[in-house]
Parts: sequence; structure tokens; C-alpha cells
Amino acid sequence: MDLSQSSQEAFPARHAEPSPEPQLVFQAWRDRADALAEWTFTYLVNRTEVWGGYRPLHLRDSTIANGKIWTKPARCDRGSKLLTPAIIARHYLAYDVGQVIGLHSTSPENTSRWCFVDIDWHNESSPPPELNWFAALYFYQKLVNLQLRPLLIDSNGAGGFHLGVIFSEPVVTSIAFAFLRWLVGDYRNCGLSSPPEIFPKQESISPGRYGNWLRLPGRHHTRNHWSRIWDGQRWLEGAEAIDFLLSLRGDPPSKIPNRCFAIEQPSASSASNERPLQRGNPIRPGGLARRISGYVAKLPNLSEGQGRDDVAFNFAAFLVRDLQLPDDQALSWLSHWDSGNSPPKGEDRLREIIASAHRYGRNAYGSGLSTCLNSQKLQIPQWKKLPKVSSIQRVIQP
Repeated sequence: MDLSQSSQEAFPARHAEPSPEPQLVFQAWRDRADALAEWTFTYLVNRTEVWGGYRPLHLRDSTIANGKIWTKPARCDRGSKLLTPAIIARHYLAYDVGQVIGLHSTSPENTSRWCFVDIDWHNESSPPPELNWFAALYFYQKLVNLQLRPLLIDSNGAGGFHLGVIFSEPVVTSIAFAFLRWLVGDYRNCGLSSPPEIFPKQESISPGRYGNWLRLPGRHHTRNHWSRIWDGQRWLEGAEAIDFLLSLRGDPPSKIPNRCFAIEQPSASSASNERPLQRGNPIRPGGLARRISGYVAKLPNLSEGQGRDDVAFNFAAFLVRDLQLPDDQALSWLSHWDSGNSPPKGEDRLREIIASAHRYGRNAYGSGLSTCLNSQKLQIPQWKKLPKVSSIQRVIQP
């Protein structure tokens, strides 16, 4: 990756000395707390029954579980006490670190409004801060190449970074997860010895579970540091950083390229150890989404008059009948495929096709759930009457 000289120098130059007027930076976040809370509630909140929190410094105990962080509210209050803009505003006011909060990455319906990479720095055993900075820029540029508007945050002022994308509408969590896996998949190219942490951390969560959460921008949970935002050329602080945040309205999920879902087939040795799934059993985490991702990666994207309805019907029947997915999840997968068509058919037409799949599909509901997801090759209909896909399929250049 070709980094500009200014970008290469940005890390040591900006982190070598503190902000010249820190009180103005801190006050800017507090003055805009209500606007930030409204923006956060609109674009970032995936669920309201739980959220992440930090204990005040004088109550932290590193020797016990949840001695520093915990899932709010208390178990006895869950269901009656919900996350509100007022609670989020207190995070941005942050007169005490006990007011700092984080948001869960996955909704109860297994959708996500955002996805983030956490390139963390805890202590001297972590990768050098300069290496983290290079990795952050490396992944940042991959997102820019997709014509996305990434959010890169200096999360702790010591070499830790949060990098992610906000979506204009919720996407199926398995799509967000696959996208992040693709984004950090070449982590060795930027010198990291292991992939950074990602949010969401899994393709789906079971009913009654909450998944993982990530701290909101603003005050750090321990350090006397407020987030800085990278605008592609320099770090923004205080009012400038807040203006950048509030300008974000989310990128359309259709910008996620299909190549993110190219899943390697497992080896024969690992596949032979997998136990077939029985109808009615819970789906093994990752198996079902991986199977659908493989299906999507092999579907052609077409123009008007080239048989898009036939492709869509077969895909819809596979989703709602074979795999017995809810219609809203099936629509998300169909919309992701449809975004590569020229022109797209649109959600209204896709809903009609889903209804037709329910009415005229031949396979029994759930008939695909007894397949061993990792040991059998995914069968895709042969589009014999269609033109070669290579000449019409959308390709997003890296």
C-alpha cells in the first residue's frame, strides 16, 4: 500500500505531545453531548435491553470477574430499564469514567448497524504503536478503495485504534462478520502476527445471548483522553472530531463486495470429523451463514432480460424453504446479491419473489438443514442458458 508521507508521519507527530488546549477538547464533547446522543441512538444502537459499562476507578478490582467492565443494567433490571439517549448523553459528558459505555454489535434479530476492528494497545507486550498505526492505515485504505467512508478513531492516545464502517441500514450480522474477516484477512501484510479483534465477533448469537460490545467514542475508560478522528489527512480533535462524527449517515450495505464471501472449502480430514446436523437442532455457529455466503459468491449478477427472476426465485426458495430463514433475513441476503445487478430489481420485487418461493417452491421447509454444512459441496443451479458471467458480473477493484 502506498501511504503518503504525511500519513506515515501522522502517528509520531500527533502522539508525541498532548493537545495544547485539552480543556477545550473535553468541553467540546460535553457541550455537544445531546446531539451526539441523538446521533448515536439513531445510527449505532443495535439493542436497548443491555449495553456495556465500566466501573468507577475506586470500585475496580482486577482480581475478580467483571471487576472493571460489566453488562448493564443489573440482571434484576433487565427488561424494565432500557438504554436511552439520556444514558448515552451521560457517556459523552463523562464527568466520571463510570459513565463511559459501549454498545453491543448484534441485535436480537441478528443484524448489525456497524462493524469495527479493534487494533488495541494495552502494554509493552502489545504490538508497537507504530505498527498498529500502519495496520490501521492499511485497513483504512482498503475501505476507502471500496468507496466507503471509514471511521478511524484514536481510541486511547497510546497506539490503540478503532476502525469501522457504519451502515445506512441494519445488515445481517453474518454479512458484517464476513466483511470484517475479509478486511483483516491479510493482516500479515502489515506486520501483525495475529488478526486484530473484530466486532461483531461471531456470525450470529443464540436467543437470550447478547454478544460482544465496543466502547463508544468520547472519553477513554481509564486514561485522560478523548477520541480523535482521522479524516484521511490529519487527526481531528474536539469540535472538529464531533462535526465529523455527526456528518456520518452510514454507507449502503450494497458496497460490501461479493468477494468477501469467498469461503475456502474445509479439508477432507476436518470435514470427516463434522457431525451431520439433524432437522430441528440448532445450527452450528458459522455453518449456515458460511453455506449461504458460498451460494452468494457463485450467483451471477445480470442485466434486465437475462434471467434475474429465475436466479432470484431459486435463491429465495433456498433461503426460505430449504433453510427456513425468516423473510426479513432472506430479504437481506437477496438484497445483497441484487445490488450487483444492473439495474437492481429492488426490495419490492424481491418481496414478491419471496412470496412466490413460499407458494411454488418444491422443497420441504427445513429440508436443507439436515445437510452436513461443512462436508458436502454446495450445489448451485447451472445457468446453462445465460451468457458468461465474467462479462457482466460486477467487480469491485481492490
